Amino acid sequence: MLKITFLLLFAATIATAQDLTLTSTSSLSINDGGSLYINGAELDPSVNYDLVGPNEVTTTKTALTSPRSINKVIEWSSPVEDYQGMIYFHYGNQDLNQLEESSLGLIIRDVNSEWIGLDSNLDQGSRTIGFGFSSPTNISGISVSEKQTASSNSFDSAQLQLYPNPTTSTLTLEYNSEVETEIYNLQGSSLFKTSEKKIDFSNLSSGVYLIKITDQQTQDSIYKKIIKK
Repeated sequence: MLKITFLLLFAATIATAQDLTLTSTSSLSINDGGSLYINGAELDPSVNYDLVGPNEVTTTKTALTSPRSINKVIEWSSPVEDYQGMIYFHYGNQDLNQLEESSLGLIIRDVNSEWIGLDSNLDQGSRTIGFGFSSPTNISGISVSEKQTASSNSFDSAQLQLYPNPTTSTLTLEYNSEVETEIYNLQGSSLFKTSEKKIDFSNLSSGVYLIKITDQQTQDSIYKKIIKK
């Protein structure tokens, strides 16, 4: 019943320029086990979650250029803050933008307005891509791109190795050029930078982190998910 209620709210606002509009005095509560569907984006939180206003959710049919996305981009005017749980993106054949469907992966825009590729799961049968956030995460946009180009440009990912992952202390990076790495939490905050290929995670709390690896010669970058135990 909870999901049906949210679908009705969506239908009531779809005639406006936004898919969903929350005023400063309104909010939507999604209980654990419930979900919110907004024109292709589905939030299934693992804990009770309140989406508070003011906020507007807008869908555009124009693809991103960097990274190159499908012809469907969903954006929030204010970030979805401290979100935990699954997020799904539903797409159609008309959205593919000549991308290779079997290579598609989820991308999110963080609070720094940077698009980050996620190691997501694709169900081609239902044309759904999902990812689970085990740590609180801030999200201001969502779309789909090919995994190998989601955040990598021409980064030579075939030459990159990261181990052990999960890690309890030191993460080893192997790559054929000098690199700079930057570690982010899932709220999009930068925690530290280093040019070392032995990266100390021992002072970080257990959870999921993103590592941005930049080839110092080409300045191309790639993001990877790291789990700290």
